[in-house]
Amino acid sequence: MRILAFPYQGIAYTTSFYEAIENQGVDVIEGRWEGHWILENVNKEDVIHIHWPSFLYKTQGSITDIIRGFLRFSVLLIICKLRAGQIWWTAHNLYPHERSKFPFLDSAARRFLIFLCRGILVHGNEAKSLLIQEFPSSAKKCVTIPHGNWIGRYPPGPNRGMSRDSLDIGPEVEFVYLLFGQCQPYKNILTLIRAFKETAKANDRLIIAGRFSTEQYYKDSLLESENDPRILIHNRFIPDEVVSVYFNASDIMCIPYSEILTSGSGMLALSYGLPVLSIKKGYLKDLIPDYCGILMKNTNFEDVCSALVNCKSRKWDSDKIKSYAQQFEFYDAASIYLEALSRQKETSP
Repeated sequence: MRILAFPYQGIAYTTSFYEAIENQGVDVIEGRWEGHWILENVNKEDVIHIHWPSFLYKTQGSITDIIRGFLRFSVLLIICKLRAGQIWWTAHNLYPHERSKFPFLDSAARRFLIFLCRGILVHGNEAKSLLIQEFPSSAKKCVTIPHGNWIGRYPPGPNRGMSRDSLDIGPEVEFVYLLFGQCQPYKNILTLIRAFKETAKANDRLIIAGRFSTEQYYKDSLLESENDPRILIHNRFIPDEVVSVYFNASDIMCIPYSEILTSGSGMLALSYGLPVLSIKKGYLKDLIPDYCGILMKNTNFEDVCSALVNCKSRKWDSDKIKSYAQQFEFYDAASIYLEALSRQKETSP
């Protein structure tokens, strides 16, 4: 058996997950979503594993380009179904964060994938419930796995003081809020900035670190920050060797997203011993106990303001949070997945 991954390399989650699978003796190959490659390389012993379907069809451009991209996706998926032993999908989100110009195509792509796949990996019971609510046909195909921790995934970086120095955060600063990762509108950054300006003290800081999805969203965030020196916006790709600097310098991870199913950012924060501020929804509802963060019912301005104030009044135990994160292993997720593949293979006609 081989797993053909779409994708394998280039994304921290898939790389960690498939390395854990390879450590259990199963080969994983980086797939290419091309007809000739699929016809030449896929056979009945193979498992096709898709993570983000929208990566495989065009979501923007002309009407002709979008329809052609969707039809190409559908045809190649049918070919995979005919040639491979199994198709699996990991449901990282209900819909892509950057929706197609024709949103019904995003729904159609997922419904078609669910129809053809043998199984769906989901992170936690709450994410599973949300997926089934949106796509009832997925109910009998879901397999729940843990989201592995990121402890040791990135170079450790300097200590807290040196990390803050490198980010131009002086010793007078008492509390640092962090929003980390690619900056897209669904992450509710403008609301976070407004809430921080409303509630933060002179010795507080907000770091927004990650490349913005559009230049306009970056400009909107700068405009909202109003040149407030307490707000540090680093609009750039954050390389692996610098990741720890941001987390070592911070006191809490802000994930005030307007929508969420699974969040690798939450597990990343716990892996550094940071508490999480987010919405009580999806995977984080299962993941975050009271001693690891604050979960809001909504992420509107009032709720985010309240959460920003509350998190400063709490005493967080970094060692306890990191210890909690240690129980979630990619190795365990891989084991559950491989066991499910074996069961499905045994029941195949």
